[in-house]
Amino acid sequence: MTSADGPESIWETIISVTASGISTSCFVGSSTGDSCENISRKWGSFKDKCVRASWCIRSLRSACSLRAEDLSRICAVVYALQDACARCELRVVLRGTDRHPALPRDVLLESTPCLVWRCGGPLGHATDGVGRRGVHHLLTHIDLFAGAGGLSTGLEMAGFSSLFANEISPSYAETLKNSHPGTEVETGDIREVDAGKIRRRLSLAKGELDLLAGGPPCQGFSINAPKRSLEDERNHLFKDYLRFAEEFSPKLILIENVPGMISFERGQTVQEILAALRSLGYHADVRVLFAPHYGVPQARWRTIILANRIGVEPLELFPIPKHFAEGRANFTTTLFSRSVVLDLALVKATANRSFVTVGDAISDLPQIENGGGDELCDYLTGPQSDFQERLRIAGSKVSNHQCARLGKVNLDRLKHIPPGGSWRDIPHDLLPKGMKRARRSDHTKRYGRLHPEQLGSTILTKCDPHWGTYIHPNQDRVLSVREAARIQSFPDHVRFFGSLTEQYEQVGNAVPPLFACEIGLRLKESLGYRDEVIDNSGRQNSPWMSSQLSLAV
Repeated sequence: MTSADGPESIWETIISVTASGISTSCFVGSSTGDSCENISRKWGSFKDKCVRASWCIRSLRSACSLRAEDLSRICAVVYALQDACARCELRVVLRGTDRHPALPRDVLLESTPCLVWRCGGPLGHATDGVGRRGVHHLLTHIDLFAGAGGLSTGLEMAGFSSLFANEISPSYAETLKNSHPGTEVETGDIREVDAGKIRRRLSLAKGELDLLAGGPPCQGFSINAPKRSLEDERNHLFKDYLRFAEEFSPKLILIENVPGMISFERGQTVQEILAALRSLGYHADVRVLFAPHYGVPQARWRTIILANRIGVEPLELFPIPKHFAEGRANFTTTLFSRSVVLDLALVKATANRSFVTVGDAISDLPQIENGGGDELCDYLTGPQSDFQERLRIAGSKVSNHQCARLGKVNLDRLKHIPPGGSWRDIPHDLLPKGMKRARRSDHTKRYGRLHPEQLGSTILTKCDPHWGTYIHPNQDRVLSVREAARIQSFPDHVRFFGSLTEQYEQVGNAVPPLFACEIGLRLKESLGYRDEVIDNSGRQNSPWMSSQLSLAV
């Protein structure tokens, strides 16, 4: 309803088209301003076994007496291929307002049973958690310091719709726009963005947004900052994140950062952040999560702060491990004498799957030469693992399968390194000069060759053998951009733009999408939603609650 003192509500109508017999995993994508014909064409090429979208949309037009121009108001198309129920679904989202709804709210398509439309209320606003015919409303989020969109990609896989994103780097923003065309992406310095104008442009009332997400720099943040901290521009960047939190008053807040954040200023930075969130009315807590526990094939740790104003115990918001893997923490794991990582015994008690390996991630990609590859090429084989099946659902081509060139001396070194090996396998006379004096216990990751049955090394901003384990398991070259993206769990439909160096940086700086998806699914449950198709594991008690005293404020 339109209020006298608030913005006009946005209403969304979602048309669902389902087909059986397709066994794939969840993928969410969107397209802005698509015509009926474009939707039909994309859906038809998306999966040959799908239902004929053109027939379904024609039926929709007939049933609702829509004109062709009405369908031009389509704001997003969400493709969701979901394996738990072996079904395929097309969602077409029509956006309207109170005065100009996308479709009549009382129309039900009884004459076309393969179509279900639902519209239970304003965008992102649910009173009982379900809309007409028991289908959930569209959950919403905005992404600040968005990078190439790893966090947004994962959250969309979990069922959140990305409304707005801000990113300062043009090449990162180009990648973000291409893979999230239904999102308003603003390229520029967040310090110059008016949060109030953005909220009003999105027609959101305060408190209507479900989730504010992002990875703001936090190193210099302090409420009562000394002069040296006030001069740190990173301090102001986090304050801009809080400025958006205050303006939007979202139900949930997600902050992602490096694991070393726990020890910044001996833990004082984290305490200041939690206190700042409390001053805005949120209950918050912090933990360091290991990405392999959530289906990501690399040893990557991330600090996660989760906050809410809906009365949920903060530790209940943290995702439950599903994959067992052991990881060595090379950072401080306690905050004021309390552990911020999950005990391995509790991981064993909840995780019922083995970790995803490097081979699971990249074995279907074609062989390429050192410094070679193609911007677009064919797959080597069909999907060889559930992980590949999940990431390959957007088409039949591989993008960004290109790698950096190594010089002759490095290629000579690589020939001596077996899968799982490192610089220790290189003959002494071929070692870089600085490494000839190294002890055998030093530089453990340098010149590492990935093992196909093990976890990958943490993907950084370039796959340089001097930096770590980035040599292909059985080819004498470094990982390609696409292989690095796979190990980061990016779906193949995400295409990276910019120079080769910039593409590597975008991948390395991103939040792994499957990691973000698992966080998103848990947050979604806290709002009263649960998608049986995407996550059929059932509601579990959080091991985070049973294992440790809360750091919540």
